[in-house]
Amino acid sequence: MSARRGFIYQLAIDGGDDPDFVPPTAERVLVLSEDRWNETMKSSAIVPFYSRRADESQHAALLQPPVDDDSYADCTLLQSLDDDDLGDLVEACDQEALDAVVRGVRAYLDIDALLTRKIKRPPARGRSTFWPRQGDVYRGRRFGTQRERYLIAADDEFNIRSERTAALFLTSRGKNWRSRWQVPVRGGFVISGDIDQFAYVELDEQDRPNPGQFTRDEMAEVAAALVDVLEL
Repeated sequence: MSARRGFIYQLAIDGGDDPDFVPPTAERVLVLSEDRWNETMKSSAIVPFYSRRADESQHAALLQPPVDDDSYADCTLLQSLDDDDLGDLVEACDQEALDAVVRGVRAYLDIDALLTRKIKRPPARGRSTFWPRQGDVYRGRRFGTQRERYLIAADDEFNIRSERTAALFLTSRGKNWRSRWQVPVRGGFVISGDIDQFAYVELDEQDRPNPGQFTRDEMAEVAAALVDVLEL
């Protein structure tokens, strides 16, 4: 059975036979993607939960809202997981906690500014070394050594202070059965629910595909699709 939106699941990533596998510190995740996506794609967009006793929050409360007395959700680690990576269903997420996660994800992805096509000033403070900008397109590893195009989705206010970012899969091939989640853009289609996390060291700033950056209007279309698939 596919995962259900708004429910909490155990995390079941075991690394198989990989000797370099490092178990994730999160033990539970909240499924945020809509049920129709979950059923069709056999994957889910999730936000992980962490124990306050094991992890020290490094972000504002908006991005790491409490979900119970002992745990918080890290909205900056929004990503898609295959069904095989989800374990047992734990429980339905409390509505107040779910609403807090939605607010955090909206902020992390800069949804409101994108939908209104607001032109924002670049962040004034942050890292002086390389960092990807929202709307940039890079090549990232997808399966093994295969490298595909990805669109940076996270807001620059967070990108400039982080070591990793959320990115959406960009493909040149359209498919009718996933048309609900395809955003047509220059160079192909952005798949709105297919979200990966990339460390900056994984992104090659020299080998940029074409187009290398999306317009604000294109990003507004992507934001609308994210609102739809993640029920934001």
